[in-house]
Amino acid sequence: MKTTALLALLLALAPAARASGAGADPFNFLFLDAGARPVALGGAYTSLADDADSLLYNPAGLAVPRRHQATFMHNQHFSGITQEYAAYASPWGLGLNLNSLNFGEATRTTYANPTGAGLGKVAMNDLAFGAGYGREVLGVRAGVGFKYIREFIAGVTADGYAFDLGLQRDSALLPGLTLGAALQNLGPAVRFQRVDEKLPLNLRTGASYRFSAFGQPSALALDVTKERSESPLVGAGFEVAAMGFMPLRLGLSTRNQAGPGVTAGLGWRYGGLGVDYAFVPYGDLGMAHRFSLSWRWGADPEERQDREDRDDREDPAPKPRPRVFAPPDANARFAAAERARSAGDVKGARRELEAARRLLASDDRRQVLYLTRYGELSYDEGETDDARELFLDAIRLARRIDTTGPAVSGAYIGLSRCLADAGQKRGAHDALLKALEAGPTERQRAEIEKRLR
Repeated sequence: MKTTALLALLLALAPAARASGAGADPFNFLFLDAGARPVALGGAYTSLADDADSLLYNPAGLAVPRRHQATFMHNQHFSGITQEYAAYASPWGLGLNLNSLNFGEATRTTYANPTGAGLGKVAMNDLAFGAGYGREVLGVRAGVGFKYIREFIAGVTADGYAFDLGLQRDSALLPGLTLGAALQNLGPAVRFQRVDEKLPLNLRTGASYRFSAFGQPSALALDVTKERSESPLVGAGFEVAAMGFMPLRLGLSTRNQAGPGVTAGLGWRYGGLGVDYAFVPYGDLGMAHRFSLSWRWGADPEERQDREDRDDREDPAPKPRPRVFAPPDANARFAAAERARSAGDVKGARRELEAARRLLASDDRRQVLYLTRYGELSYDEGETDDARELFLDAIRLARRIDTTGPAVSGAYIGLSRCLADAGQKRGAHDALLKALEAGPTERQRAEIEKRLR
């Protein structure tokens, strides 16, 4: 049974194994998805990658994290096959991962002895260790990854190395849209049983769209992958963060040819802690269950800025700050968006706002600021209906995560303008009163009081 399961897994992962026979590419375990979130999304992660899993799918995503991140996954595959995976991403664009697949032991067989009686067992396992770096340059995220790979089957070991290259870009024409591409497994041929085998070169392209559905952060993703000498494969996924902390996911992958190709999963977020689950049916072979545990730690930019501001107030004398490479800062993106808006560059402002959003966790209170600023841009452009929905989304989110402050006041002020334009004077007045209660800045308070007169 173990030998049958092994063959089934290899065939499900790599159609090349059926077409090429003994000459099939080695290291096909590299196509086995890891990380419960990407798995549940059908492996459609080329453009969505923005966390510790980025190195596996698109190293360009390593440019996004602004805090330390680590994830650990266990995959309980069918017939006792197991996969262990760990990954790390730093706020400086560096990433590491370790991916191990263990088939256990199978009965040794020969043509003369197909039952394997008296021949003992053989072990089979695969291993990959990777490191990479990603950075954003001129609005494009670019990354490179290196990996050492090893395959061990029945006492025969083959090892080698490979490189991955990746790109991501947020669309300036359609805010929320991100495009991505990655070229994987670039490297020299590997000697395997006296034969030089080419690595399974793979091209990934993808697009994703992040949006708000009924006030809940949501995303759609689509990937098309093309392995050397093979037909393209498709992966697609949908995710909605129910109540802001419980992601629900559904996906489809044509790579899994042993089952229907459907994937699904869910997650849970609390502060920096995340737990995710995904399952993949493999038809008559059974189900594969993946469990991931992730953790994010380290001071975020807003907390760091607050500390620096307090230090400056306590000691007003200017102090030189060390010149170090800083991680991406959402606050800097919001400031750049305001500068672009003031200069009349609407596309630039929207691009900066999308860049800021990618740096925010789903429960970050600056998600309210993002929605409010986006609503202000829409209002400036005369898109009153869109602006109103964005302001309402900001208010709903603020209530759900129990936050107040200038961003919330700004949402109520914007809503008041939209209602006033629609002739709803009473609603506009009530929204201004809510803006006063939310904790406005002095400038906002002056505007509110002027409009209430």
